[in-house]
Amino acid sequence: MNKLYKFAAVVLCTAFLTISCEEDAVLPVYSPSPNALTSQSEITTLLQSIQAGEYECVSINYPITMVTNLASYQNATETVIDDEAEMLQFFSNLTATDVYSIQYPLTISGFDSSGDGQTITINSTTEFMTLLQSEIAQCMAYYTCDTANTVFQQAYNAVKAEPGVIEEMTMDLFTHEYTFSISEGGSICSIGYMGEEADIPYTIQLVNATGTVLYEGIHTFSATEMEYVSIPFVDIVAGENYTIRRSIESYAVGSGIGTMLTGAADQLPVTTGIITIHESKFYGGGGTPDPDFGRIPKIDFVFKPL
Repeated sequence: MNKLYKFAAVVLCTAFLTISCEEDAVLPVYSPSPNALTSQSEITTLLQSIQAGEYECVSINYPITMVTNLASYQNATETVIDDEAEMLQFFSNLTATDVYSIQYPLTISGFDSSGDGQTITINSTTEFMTLLQSEIAQCMAYYTCDTANTVFQQAYNAVKAEPGVIEEMTMDLFTHEYTFSISEGGSICSIGYMGEEADIPYTIQLVNATGTVLYEGIHTFSATEMEYVSIPFVDIVAGENYTIRRSIESYAVGSGIGTMLTGAADQLPVTTGIITIHESKFYGGGGTPDPDFGRIPKIDFVFKPL
C-alpha cells in the first residue's frame, strides 16, 4: 500500500510540474532582434527630435505602444503613448541599460507639400527608420531656400552687364519697389537686401496685382553684404504680376539710401530666364510714385518652382 501511495505522489508531482511548465510556456516572449532599441539607438534620437518639433512636417499618429523591461525578454511591460509629451517622457525615463521595442503596425503623417500630410503605414523598425529619413530629407529639401543665383540675380546681373549701366547706392527715397512676373508657378521663401550703414528697420512687402499684401515684415539687414531673411512661403501664380517693396518710415530712422542699377533709359521691361521685371518705382520723401523704366532697386528674393 505504501508503494502505491508513493507512486501516486510521484504521478501527482509529475503532473503538477508538467502543468507548471505548460503555463510558463505561454508567457509572452519578446525577441530582441530586429526591433530591440536603446536610448542610444539612432531611431531614438530621431524620434526625440521629431517630438521636440525639429521636423514639423513629419508626425507620429498616436496612440502607439512601447514594450520595455526586456532584459530577459519575458514578462515585458507595455506602455501606451498618447501624445508628444508622453513620448518625450518615455525616452527621458530610459536608462543606459534599458531595452525597448515598438509595436507595429503604426502610422505616421509624412511630408506632403500640400500640407495635408501623407499617411504611411509602417511594419518594422528597419522600415520605420528608412521612411523617417526619407520623409525628413524631402521636407528639408522643400523648405531649404537656396540664395545662390536667384532668378532676380540673373536678371539684375544681365542688365548690369549692358553698356552704360552702373550700380550705385544713391537712391534715398522712402520706398523702393519693382513689379515682376514669373513664367512658372512656385513660391517665395526668402528676401535679400543690403541696408545702409545705420542699423535701421525696413518694412518689406510682397503685393499682388490687386494690391493685396501677401507678406509684410519688418527686418534689419547687413550694411556690407546682401543678407537674407526667411519668410512664410508666398505662393506665386505663373504669369501674374507681383510687387516687392522696401520702405523706411521716415528720415528720422535713416537716410533711406539703397542700391540700384541706373544709367540707361528704358531698360525695362527685361526678361531673363523665367523672370520679367516690368517697372520700378521710387517715392516718399520727395519722390512721386510714377513708373520708372530706367532703374532697378536691388531687392532680391528666393523663388522655388513647383
